[in-house]
Amino acid sequence: MSERASWTIFVSGIAVLILLGLSTALLTSRYATSEDLVAHTHRVETAVARVRGDLRSAESASLSFIATGDRAYLEQYQKANADLSARVVTLSELTADNPTQQQSLAEFNPLISESRSLMDRAIALAPNTPTGDQADLIRQWRDTTSKAVNVLASMRDEENRLMTVRVITSTTTYRNTLRLLVIVGAAVLLFLAIVFRLLLKGLSERKQAESAVRRLSIRILQLRDDERRKIARDLHDSIGQSMAAVAMNLTMLREHTLQIPSDKRDVMLSDSLELVQQTVTETRTISHLLHPPLLDEAGFVSAAKWYVDGFTKRSQITVNLDISADVGRLPRETELVLFRALQEGLTNIHKHSGSTQVTVQLTAQPHGTVFIIRDNGKGIPPSTLAEFQRTGGGSGIGLAGIRERVQDLGGRFELKSSGEGTQLAVMLPTKPLDSSTLAPGGANFESGTPSLPTAKPLSPLNKSGFFARTA
Repeated sequence: MSERASWTIFVSGIAVLILLGLSTALLTSRYATSEDLVAHTHRVETAVARVRGDLRSAESASLSFIATGDRAYLEQYQKANADLSARVVTLSELTADNPTQQQSLAEFNPLISESRSLMDRAIALAPNTPTGDQADLIRQWRDTTSKAVNVLASMRDEENRLMTVRVITSTTTYRNTLRLLVIVGAAVLLFLAIVFRLLLKGLSERKQAESAVRRLSIRILQLRDDERRKIARDLHDSIGQSMAAVAMNLTMLREHTLQIPSDKRDVMLSDSLELVQQTVTETRTISHLLHPPLLDEAGFVSAAKWYVDGFTKRSQITVNLDISADVGRLPRETELVLFRALQEGLTNIHKHSGSTQVTVQLTAQPHGTVFIIRDNGKGIPPSTLAEFQRTGGGSGIGLAGIRERVQDLGGRFELKSSGEGTQLAVMLPTKPLDSSTLAPGGANFESGTPSLPTAKPLSPLNKSGFFARTA
């Protein structure tokens, strides 16, 4: 999938999620409002019931006082009237936004005032001495109170109607909100699944590409090693043998030819024999440099000593080879990687570093082998080193090839440099690991990771021309 398509899917998914989120927020707000209205209706219904209760309490207390003359009932009547007035105010506040209920209250308040006036006049008459006026006042009071109760009943019916409507609205809003939340959850899961699938696909493609590049790099390196081995065999078996035959013929010519004066013949034949012998020697040297037989026959330790001796003679750079005594034969792939690292490291030191002394260390650890090459040269430019660390470029294909070889064996390659010199470190596990067990970008070992030993400073030369041993 192209980058543009990925961005389109991502932006579209975000837009859909934002839209669903806004819709969910709107529905949630509506649901909260509807629930508030339902709760408000409950409060109004409670207030209506309390007003009616206070009205009944006032009626009972007043009639009891008229019948008995007990002033305790009079106090109850007065308290019920006070509570009734307060509850009517509360009811008016609760229904302030409802014109129908406000109209009902407009009818209720005069009735209550009239009812209270009638009862007060009835109470003012002497108790226990019923009169026609008192009975007439009580009858009028009951008629007025009945009308007030009817108004309260209508207010209660109105709230019941509102309650039905608001409960239906609240239930509908709740269901719609629930459905939308389910849709949002499904959309989020779908979006995450798509993103996850894209990530997996991208990672899979990247791993496949990296694996293909690594296999190609390793294959190229293997082909190069096979070609070097073939060239070495050809140089040794064909050119070397041919030059040896020429040397034998020239020797015979020197011993049996009489046509050439003896002094010139001897000089010519001696020079020819020396030249042929040098050619044979050089041919064998090239053969050994391409792929030293010692590496297969005696192992890396012997091949390293041979190569270091030759490098010291050719470059005039003193090399301190420090190999632990407990290092024996290693797996063939490991020895080959170490030898190529030795070749590449010393070649780069000779070409670029300006170093006069080099330390080569090989240490065996419980979980693997650590190989270090350290010089005292001018170091690698920071920009070049950074480019190599980031992309593997900037330093030719040699070091990049070594790093690929090391990582293919499950090891770790490190290159550090400063103005005081450069250090190349290779850490390889004891046994090569399957590529499926490798951690991305790092080394994995069966039970641990070899650690770099404490770096030893380059020691000054002693009188014999060798490095003095350092503790």
